[in-house]
Amino acid sequence: MRYTLGIICSIMLVGSAFAQTPVESIFKPEDVSASISALTHLISDTTSSENTDQRKVVHHTAKDGQESLIIFFTIEGQGGGGNMYLHYLAVFSCLNYGVDHRGYRPSLVDYRTIGGKLWREIQTETAKIRGKGQTLIIEIDTLGYNKTDPATDPTLRNKARFAVTTVPGARIEEQQPNPNRKKRRLSAT
Repeated sequence: MRYTLGIICSIMLVGSAFAQTPVESIFKPEDVSASISALTHLISDTTSSENTDQRKVVHHTAKDGQESLIIFFTIEGQGGGGNMYLHYLAVFSCLNYGVDHRGYRPSLVDYRTIGGKLWREIQTETAKIRGKGQTLIIEIDTLGYNKTDPATDPTLRNKARFAVTTVPGARIEEQQPNPNRKKRRLSAT
């Protein structure tokens, strides 16, 4: 028993030594939360609201030190439809308001609809973000709908790819997929 406990403690210590240290962000969590809440409130109508369980915030630091936040979120019930939802992508960059001593604040670059019910499902857990200068490339796995798919079970695997320059006023642009890449259908299990 004592031997087993010693092995478990050793494994936990070794595992924690190799665990990735969280990046210290210059964004304050309360500022990030307030910025996202303000945006979702602006987008929502009187019958819709954000599903906060599906919100994903990704912190990206470019090689030059420029910080950005990439946020995936879902608004449910827009337009009065209780069972409808849309997936959104928002990008915030960091502006330094050092003159008035408020520090760094997230500044909205742009947001756009990237999926939704009967359009395409977004799989944010597989999102890949790369920086190239001031441009971010965001690639997300998606599931689309074939003509025979039920509304609850899309089967067409694909990728959505977006590019944005991280300066306020820039636009998030969806890049066209490679026409030589074949779409794959999910196999029935």
